[in-house]
Amino acid sequence: MKRTTSARFILVLILVGIILLTGTIWFFSRPIDSSYLGEPKIFVVPRGDGSGEIGSRLEKEGLIRHRYAFWLAVEFYGLNGKLQAGSFRLSPRMSLQEIGLALTKGRLDQWVTIIEGARREEIAWQLKEEMGIESQDFMTASQGQEGFLFPDTYLLPQGTTAKRVVTIMTDNFEKKTKELWERVEKRGLTKEQVLVLASLVEREVKADEDRKLVAGILVKRWREDWPLQVDATVQYAKVSQDCLADQECVWWPAVKKVNLQINSPYNTYLNKGLPPGPICNSSLSSLKAVVGYQTSDYWFYLSDSRGEMHFAKSLEEHQGNVKIYLRK
Repeated sequence: MKRTTSARFILVLILVGIILLTGTIWFFSRPIDSSYLGEPKIFVVPRGDGSGEIGSRLEKEGLIRHRYAFWLAVEFYGLNGKLQAGSFRLSPRMSLQEIGLALTKGRLDQWVTIIEGARREEIAWQLKEEMGIESQDFMTASQGQEGFLFPDTYLLPQGTTAKRVVTIMTDNFEKKTKELWERVEKRGLTKEQVLVLASLVEREVKADEDRKLVAGILVKRWREDWPLQVDATVQYAKVSQDCLADQECVWWPAVKKVNLQINSPYNTYLNKGLPPGPICNSSLSSLKAVVGYQTSDYWFYLSDSRGEMHFAKSLEEHQGNVKIYLRK
């Protein structure tokens, strides 16, 4: 008899628990304000945010009742890993499930990261893959803008035009570099020369601490009428001949000896002086390195397989570095 009573008691507890859990889920899943008649709110999800961060911000903005309820809903409805970054139109009239599902589709804007050192064709291909923007449309809209397409993470509207993307990127360039140009004239450089030199530094040097020194070497070689002999310019020339903006490509291929004879004004092995224009879109770090270039006794540099720089004051010393670090 006692066992029967205990079993019934446990069963009652289980049923009460189920009822309480169901009621709690029902309560927290309900819309915050089912009578809301105002405009939906634009809710932005940054890249990298998980359900915890998203739930906290949804609660703060008055779109859900509790952040933990959102986390449970994401797990319950199998939405973990499906939440997208971007901007979404959400309303307090929406249930917890509706909000969770909305964050997996129907975004208004999309995050796109343009990496430092990318060339126009590279960006055109990326925008085609991620945003559905026709590569040729971007190439036409960005004609003459190599170097001004600032590398950054952008929240771009779905369905935006290539022309609008170019405007967003070039406006960002002007904003981020505004203070930089006040110092250029004092270094005996023009804005165009800085853009070209910075693009070479961007492609040649990985570590920020080496960029000013390399920039100084390039400026010195250029002003002394030496050929710059920058491998990245050969890469740029080769890809310009081999690839189109609407196809995937190895944008910065390894340079072979035969490539040094490519007939192009960008080939700094065959031509003295600066290339006709930038070969990529530089980071703020590389632009600052050129404006604040460091003078030294060095005339040569090379980067080994680990990206470490080795400098030399003479051709003989440089050739020694080549044997040690490149010809293994």
